[in-house]
Amino acid sequence: MKLELRSVSLWSFIKISVFVNLILGFIIGLVYAVFMLIFMSLFAKLGGIPLQGFDYTEMSGAFMLIVMPIMFSLGAALFGTIWGVVCVLTYNLITMLTGGLQINVDDVSVPDYQQPPKQPVTDYTAQTEHDSQSAPPPTTPPEQPKPNENNQNSPI
Repeated sequence: MKLELRSVSLWSFIKISVFVNLILGFIIGLVYAVFMLIFMSLFAKLGGIPLQGFDYTEMSGAFMLIVMPIMFSLGAALFGTIWGVVCVLTYNLITMLTGGLQINVDDVSVPDYQQPPKQPVTDYTAQTEHDSQSAPPPTTPPEQPKPNENNQNSPI
């Protein structure tokens, strides 16, 4: 089966791209904030290299863990979506000139679940299948021995 992708809807791409870039930007901003906190605490403990014009002792870690993911998610949503829109418009323009992207897809059928083979019919199974419809024969409890009257009064 041949499929042909002639154009990508710009509005549907923008909707998906904004949410995906928000989520990815938040995750990347969170990871970035954690690594920045690690490096900043390392430089503070080593008495390390002073960062020019940046006083890292006044910025709290919680503030950084809140602000960085928000900044990264908004930046990624804005710039990632703009870059994606440029790519979609370029793709739509190229497909108008060339005719689109053809994709060959094969229909692969998944085999159905096969039932395990049934038990072969033997004399025993044939009898039990027919007998299973009738009620089982009643069983009587085994008789218990009666106590011997002579042994009850013995002085032993």
